[in-house]
Amino acid sequence: MPDPRIQKLAEVLVHYSLEIKPGQQFVLRTNPIAEELALAVYQEAVRAGAHVFPLIALPGTEEIFFRNAANEQLDFISPIRKLIVETMDAQLVIGAEYNTRSLTGIEPSRLARVHKASAPLTKTYMERSARNEFRWCYTEFRTQASAQEADMSLLDYQEFVYHAGLLTEACLLANIALRVDRKLLWDGPNLKFTNSEEANKLLHREYRSGWEL
Repeated sequence: MPDPRIQKLAEVLVHYSLEIKPGQQFVLRTNPIAEELALAVYQEAVRAGAHVFPLIALPGTEEIFFRNAANEQLDFISPIRKLIVETMDAQLVIGAEYNTRSLTGIEPSRLARVHKASAPLTKTYMERSARNEFRWCYTEFRTQASAQEADMSLLDYQEFVYHAGLLTEACLLANIALRVDRKLLWDGPNLKFTNSEEANKLLHREYRSGWEL
Protein backbone atom coordinates (compact mmCIF):
# COMPACT_ATOMS: atom_id res chain seq x y z
CA MET A 1 0.00 0.00 0.00
CA PRO A 2 1.46 3.39 -1.01
CA ASP A 3 2.53 5.60 1.88
CA PRO A 4 -0.06 8.43 2.04
CA ARG A 5 2.68 10.73 3.34
CA ILE A 6 4.27 10.67 -0.12
CA GLN A 7 1.23 12.35 -1.66
CA LYS A 8 0.94 14.78 1.24
CA LEU A 9 4.59 15.77 0.89
CA ALA A 10 4.13 16.26 -2.86
CA GLU A 11 1.21 18.59 -2.20
CA VAL A 12 3.22 20.59 0.34
CA LEU A 13 6.19 20.93 -2.01
CA VAL A 14 4.15 22.01 -5.03
CA HIS A 15 1.56 24.26 -3.41
CA TYR A 16 3.30 25.60 -0.29
CA SER A 17 7.07 25.45 -0.72
CA LEU A 18 7.14 26.42 -4.41
CA GLU A 19 3.66 27.94 -4.87
CA ILE A 20 3.42 26.55 -8.39
CA LYS A 21 0.93 28.43 -10.58
CA PRO A 22 -0.63 27.63 -13.99
CA GLY A 23 1.70 28.31 -16.90
CA GLN A 24 4.90 28.35 -14.85
CA GLN A 25 7.99 26.40 -15.95
CA PHE A 26 9.06 23.95 -13.27
CA VAL A 27 12.20 21.79 -13.20
CA LEU A 28 12.15 18.54 -11.20
CA ARG A 29 15.64 17.14 -10.52
CA THR A 30 16.27 13.75 -8.95
CA ASN A 31 17.32 10.20 -9.79
CA PRO A 32 15.42 6.91 -10.27
CA ILE A 33 15.75 5.98 -6.59
CA ALA A 34 13.22 8.71 -5.71
CA GLU A 35 10.74 7.59 -8.37
CA GLU A 36 7.82 7.26 -5.94
CA LEU A 37 8.03 10.84 -4.68
CA ALA A 38 9.08 12.25 -8.06
CA LEU A 39 5.99 10.85 -9.77
CA ALA A 40 3.73 12.22 -7.04
CA VAL A 41 5.31 15.68 -7.39
CA TYR A 42 5.11 15.50 -11.19
CA GLN A 43 1.42 14.63 -11.06
CA GLU A 44 0.65 17.39 -8.55
CA ALA A 45 2.55 20.00 -10.60
CA VAL A 46 0.81 19.00 -13.84
CA ARG A 47 -2.55 19.22 -12.09
CA ALA A 48 -1.53 22.72 -10.92
CA GLY A 49 -1.11 23.74 -14.56
CA ALA A 50 2.70 23.92 -14.66
CA HIS A 51 4.99 22.98 -17.55
CA VAL A 52 7.14 20.35 -15.85
CA PHE A 53 10.63 19.36 -17.02
CA PRO A 54 11.94 16.25 -15.22
CA LEU A 55 15.74 15.88 -15.14
CA ILE A 56 16.49 12.34 -13.96
CA ALA A 57 20.19 11.67 -13.31
CA LEU A 58 21.68 8.19 -13.57
CA PRO A 59 23.29 7.04 -10.29
CA GLY A 60 27.06 6.92 -10.71
CA THR A 61 27.42 9.53 -13.45
CA GLU A 62 28.72 12.23 -11.09
CA GLU A 63 31.59 10.02 -9.92
CA ILE A 64 32.40 8.96 -13.49
CA PHE A 65 32.49 12.60 -14.57
CA PHE A 66 34.86 13.76 -11.85
CA ARG A 67 37.17 10.79 -12.35
CA ASN A 68 37.44 11.16 -16.12
CA ALA A 69 36.69 14.76 -17.17
CA ALA A 70 39.45 16.92 -18.65
CA ASN A 71 39.94 20.46 -17.33
CA GLU A 72 37.97 21.85 -20.27
CA GLN A 73 35.03 19.66 -19.28
CA LEU A 74 35.32 20.65 -15.62
CA ASP A 75 35.16 24.32 -16.65
CA PHE A 76 32.23 23.84 -19.03
CA ILE A 77 28.84 25.27 -18.03
CA SER A 78 25.93 23.27 -19.39
CA PRO A 79 23.66 25.40 -21.60
CA ILE A 80 20.73 23.42 -20.17
CA ARG A 81 21.70 24.36 -16.62
CA LYS A 82 22.17 27.96 -17.75
CA LEU A 83 18.71 27.99 -19.34
CA ILE A 84 17.17 26.65 -16.13
CA VAL A 85 18.81 29.25 -13.88
CA GLU A 86 18.12 32.19 -16.20
CA THR A 87 14.57 31.43 -17.38
CA MET A 88 12.68 28.87 -15.28
CA ASP A 89 10.21 29.81 -12.55
CA ALA A 90 10.90 27.07 -10.00
CA GLN A 91 13.08 24.06 -9.26
CA LEU A 92 12.78 21.13 -6.89
CA VAL A 93 15.70 18.84 -6.11
CA ILE A 94 14.84 15.50 -4.49
CA GLY A 95 17.94 14.08 -2.84
CA ALA A 96 18.11 10.28 -2.95
CA GLU A 97 21.62 9.04 -2.23
CA TYR A 98 22.62 5.61 -3.50
CA ASN A 99 26.13 6.11 -2.07
CA THR A 100 26.86 8.99 0.29
CA ARG A 101 30.62 8.50 -0.15
CA SER A 102 30.73 8.31 -3.95
CA LEU A 103 33.02 11.36 -4.27
CA THR A 104 35.30 10.56 -1.33
CA GLY A 105 38.12 9.45 -3.63
CA ILE A 106 37.92 12.46 -5.93
CA GLU A 107 40.76 14.99 -5.82
CA PRO A 108 39.38 18.07 -3.96
CA SER A 109 40.94 20.43 -6.52
CA ARG A 110 38.71 18.94 -9.24
CA LEU A 111 35.60 19.60 -7.16
CA ALA A 112 36.83 23.13 -6.42
CA ARG A 113 37.45 23.80 -10.11
CA VAL A 114 33.83 23.01 -10.98
CA HIS A 115 32.65 25.12 -8.06
CA LYS A 116 34.72 28.09 -9.29
CA ALA A 117 33.49 27.75 -12.88
CA SER A 118 29.89 27.70 -11.63
CA ALA A 119 30.26 30.82 -9.47
CA PRO A 120 28.75 33.34 -11.99
CA LEU A 121 25.76 31.09 -12.58
CA THR A 122 25.32 30.54 -8.84
CA LYS A 123 25.29 34.33 -8.42
CA THR A 124 22.49 34.62 -10.99
CA TYR A 125 20.66 31.79 -9.22
CA MET A 126 20.73 33.58 -5.89
CA GLU A 127 19.90 37.02 -7.36
CA ARG A 128 16.82 35.68 -9.16
CA SER A 129 15.81 33.82 -6.02
CA ALA A 130 16.15 36.99 -3.93
CA ARG A 131 13.85 38.81 -6.38
CA ASN A 132 11.38 35.90 -6.13
CA GLU A 133 11.78 35.24 -9.85
CA PHE A 134 13.12 31.75 -9.26
CA ARG A 135 11.79 29.64 -6.40
CA TRP A 136 13.69 26.56 -5.34
CA CYS A 137 13.47 23.84 -2.76
CA TYR A 138 15.30 20.68 -1.72
CA THR A 139 13.85 17.66 0.01
CA GLU A 140 15.09 14.19 0.95
CA PHE A 141 13.78 10.78 -0.06
CA ARG A 142 14.65 7.90 2.25
CA THR A 143 17.29 5.48 0.97
CA GLN A 144 19.31 2.69 2.51
CA ALA A 145 22.51 4.72 2.00
CA SER A 146 21.17 7.78 3.83
CA ALA A 147 19.80 5.60 6.63
CA GLN A 148 23.18 3.93 7.08
CA GLU A 149 24.91 7.32 7.07
CA ALA A 150 22.60 8.38 9.89
CA ASP A 151 23.26 5.08 11.69
CA MET A 152 19.56 4.23 11.53
CA SER A 153 17.40 1.48 10.10
CA LEU A 154 15.51 2.35 6.93
CA LEU A 155 12.19 2.41 8.79
CA ASP A 156 13.56 4.67 11.52
CA TYR A 157 15.13 6.98 8.95
CA GLN A 158 11.86 7.10 7.03
CA GLU A 159 10.07 8.24 10.17
CA PHE A 160 12.81 10.81 10.70
CA VAL A 161 12.35 12.20 7.19
CA TYR A 162 8.57 12.37 7.36
CA HIS A 163 8.32 13.75 10.87
CA ALA A 164 7.18 17.35 10.40
CA GLY A 165 9.75 19.09 12.56
CA LEU A 166 12.72 17.02 11.46
CA LEU A 167 11.64 17.20 7.83
CA THR A 168 11.82 20.98 8.10
CA GLU A 169 15.32 20.74 9.57
CA ALA A 170 16.47 18.40 6.81
CA CYS A 171 15.10 20.70 4.11
CA LEU A 172 16.74 23.77 5.65
CA LEU A 173 20.12 22.03 5.88
CA ALA A 174 19.78 20.86 2.30
CA ASN A 175 18.99 24.41 1.16
CA ILE A 176 22.25 25.54 2.78
CA ALA A 177 24.04 22.83 0.80
CA LEU A 178 22.54 24.25 -2.38
CA ARG A 179 23.60 27.78 -1.44
CA VAL A 180 27.25 26.81 -0.91
CA ASP A 181 27.04 24.42 -3.89
CA ARG A 182 28.80 21.44 -2.29
CA LYS A 183 28.15 18.25 -0.34
CA LEU A 184 28.11 18.91 3.41
CA LEU A 185 28.67 16.70 6.45
CA TRP A 186 26.27 17.40 9.34
CA ASP A 187 27.19 16.78 12.98
CA GLY A 188 23.73 16.39 14.53
CA PRO A 189 24.70 16.25 18.22
CA ASN A 190 26.81 19.42 17.93
CA LEU A 191 24.48 21.16 15.43
CA LYS A 192 27.15 22.16 12.93
CA PHE A 193 28.72 21.22 9.61
CA THR A 194 32.10 19.56 9.92
CA ASN A 195 33.49 20.47 6.50
CA SER A 196 32.41 24.06 5.75
CA GLU A 197 32.66 27.21 7.83
CA GLU A 198 30.83 29.05 5.04
CA ALA A 199 27.84 26.75 5.60
CA ASN A 200 28.03 27.13 9.38
CA LYS A 201 27.71 30.90 9.00
CA LEU A 202 24.34 30.35 7.30
CA LEU A 203 22.95 28.43 10.28
CA HIS A 204 22.32 31.62 12.22
CA ARG A 205 21.52 35.20 11.36
CA GLU A 206 22.52 38.39 13.11
CA TYR A 207 19.48 39.72 14.94
CA ARG A 208 18.48 43.34 14.99
CA SER A 209 19.10 45.25 18.19
CA GLY A 210 16.43 44.43 20.74
CA TRP A 211 15.54 41.10 19.13
CA GLU A 212 18.49 39.06 20.37
CA LEU A 213 17.82 35.66 21.98
